[in-house]
Amino acid sequence: MKNLILTTLFLSLYSYSNDINYRVLARSSESDSYKMPAYSPLRGVSPQINYRNAIAFKVPANLSVKHERIIFNTEKKSIPVFKAPSNTFVSDPKIVKDGILFTLNDTSGTKSLLKYLFKTKKVKTILDASEAKLISIFEFHQNKDAIYFRAKNDKESLGIYSLDLKDKSKKIKPLFETGQVVQGKSISYIFGLDMNDQYGVCKVRFTHLSEDAPDLIVRLDLENKVHRIIAADKDFSKKSKIISFRNSAAINDFGSIVYIANEKNKTKVFLNHFEKDNETKEIASTSKGIKSISYFTPDINNNEIIIFRAKDSKDRENLYIADTNVVKKIIRQYQIIRTDRKKKAVLMHRKNTPVFAGNPQINNIGTVVINSYIRHLNSYTNYPEDIQSAIIGIYDAPSLLY
Repeated sequence: MKNLILTTLFLSLYSYSNDINYRVLARSSESDSYKMPAYSPLRGVSPQINYRNAIAFKVPANLSVKHERIIFNTEKKSIPVFKAPSNTFVSDPKIVKDGILFTLNDTSGTKSLLKYLFKTKKVKTILDASEAKLISIFEFHQNKDAIYFRAKNDKESLGIYSLDLKDKSKKIKPLFETGQVVQGKSISYIFGLDMNDQYGVCKVRFTHLSEDAPDLIVRLDLENKVHRIIAADKDFSKKSKIISFRNSAAINDFGSIVYIANEKNKTKVFLNHFEKDNETKEIASTSKGIKSISYFTPDINNNEIIIFRAKDSKDRENLYIADTNVVKKIIRQYQIIRTDRKKKAVLMHRKNTPVFAGNPQINNIGTVVINSYIRHLNSYTNYPEDIQSAIIGIYDAPSLLY
């Protein structure tokens, strides 16, 4: 009875939303599924979207799903791209021009970097990690000339490397690595890397590994190997107001960067304009309306539209969209939506589990994709039943700013 009262309260707070153009792109529960295997909780999964609104995502193993998988969903069909062997797991994928990149891993680290080729519809080994003397491969991206990735080598050093697509020897080249000296300080750690065809961005730590170490946000010119400092914390520069950075940033095709930083009393989202004399502008800040900003990575498209996860003053999880003038919620905890079954569902969460999972993404035509937990509603009692993972696409999201 208590759950029924709470659910009725939620429904009175948020009615079915007609103001956003959205669609449930994939969904799974114990009883049924849509464009993905049944009973496949997508814990921590960050779905990827390309410029054609196709999505790719991993399906983690669980008691019912013995083998991890990569799924590729277009508007018309769902394609099972890869099924991992027993006792192995896959990374979140990356959609590139000619296929889908992902890694195959086991408990000792990365076994190989793989690619599903759109042309042949087959999976190809791009790089054998042990042959390249790598323990683990993390984020990766491909442009017309090379594949770039962050990795740990067999000497336990982290680096950013490139693999020339035309080099049959598959020899990797370091762009920079831990131990390298920048402005008199030795690199101690390289955090999560985001890339496009020409640029990369990452947080870099110096001298030691603890939080009081000097940190920078750095833009990388992958082709010319030129690295530019975007922001420094107070441990690196006494003039800085920034106490610390979140671990990951995002970059668009033109080199503009979005990152999250903690100042003395606030957490803020910043945008660095590459083509506007490297100007940095505050986009959002914790305040009466925004209680806290998520540790998950924000995203930015080529029109400098930004999305990020945050909690509001009532401790509800929301996805926000922003430009240099406006910040707005676009999808929120307890919001009522309709699923592929044309039935109402509420965005909810399990106990001790967030409403959303992984990093949200926005593509260059303004489509947002996010991983969320939902429950279908019984039309007679409004009682939540059958919690599910759902990947939701929000179309023409920038129009919601105005």
